[in-house]
Amino acid sequence: MEPPQIAELVAGRHVGAALAERVQGRVSQFRRLDDHIGGHDLVGLVERELFATATMVREASYDAAVGRRLLSALAQLCQLAGWVAADAGRDAAAGRFLTGGIRAAHAGGDAALAANLISTRAYQLASNGDVRQAVLLAQTACAGAGAAASATTQAMLADRLAWAYARSGDRRACERALASVERVFDRTDPDADPDWVYWLDSREIDVMAGRCWTELSRPDRAEQRLRRGLTGYDPLRAREISLYETWLAEVHLLRGEVEAACAAATHAVRLDVRVNSARTAERLRTLASRLAGYRSVPAAREFAEVYRTLRAAVPDAGRAPTDPGPRRRPAPSAAAGDPALTARLARSVTAAATAADPARR
Repeated sequence: MEPPQIAELVAGRHVGAALAERVQGRVSQFRRLDDHIGGHDLVGLVERELFATATMVREASYDAAVGRRLLSALAQLCQLAGWVAADAGRDAAAGRFLTGGIRAAHAGGDAALAANLISTRAYQLASNGDVRQAVLLAQTACAGAGAAASATTQAMLADRLAWAYARSGDRRACERALASVERVFDRTDPDADPDWVYWLDSREIDVMAGRCWTELSRPDRAEQRLRRGLTGYDPLRAREISLYETWLAEVHLLRGEVEAACAAATHAVRLDVRVNSARTAERLRTLASRLAGYRSVPAAREFAEVYRTLRAAVPDAGRAPTDPGPRRRPAPSAAAGDPALTARLARSVTAAATAADPARR
């Protein structure tokens, strides 16, 4: 469906609380879509929604209370766009969206949301970028949110800090951060949580701990957490299960259990064909490369054959998502991988945040 923001601008320039609530509801719906749809298939839709919201924030009139709600929705869409862009393998675009979202969150006076955006970037850099910068950003996010953020939010920020420490090889700092996650999460109050932290639960905390200990080459500590996190995990969330199974496979490799590693890797690649995610594809490429050194093991040869066959059935990771259809005001989209279009969309977000900043209105 066409974003209601477009229709409202055509009908008139004034925006009230009802539309602001509707826009926020759509952001929540897009977040739930991301639970089940890979980045390549979702990025175009999220960018379209982001452009429509940025245009409305920049061009419409509204009071201060509505403005804060719209800035929150805009910042959340930027965080989601950054997350989805990274899942589509477009790290540069992800960075631009997250930077714009930080500006929007600060303009709306939402320090916790700004911290979420900063820590999202830290997580991405830790996974595939400058690890030292990732640690600094993750620390900044934790400090910036402060005690005013909900307990679940604080746990999420500490979880991402632990991952940055693990990727940097700092075992003691990672262990301290993981202990902080457990301690803070025990005080969680769902009624105090913002909607954007709905996904964090004890399973996700277990999985992140398992990933950290795997990264630090401690399979004895990693396996229990990973298995506990995967037990009872929603089977419809194929991308996450596929990702987490690759870490379990890596644990087995650290122990020299090649057959068990191949079993977990095969499960992961069978799930991967149900999604279209650059993150799962990259993890499986890394795992396939490591298992290629065990060609003398029949299970490794069988995995290699399954991997080649199933990956051949997955759409090209670099392709553009399906066009969402005609619209009155065409949104710039990075779906084709054009940096100029991504930059234009990011500038639109920045202009909207500046125009809506209560200090400037």
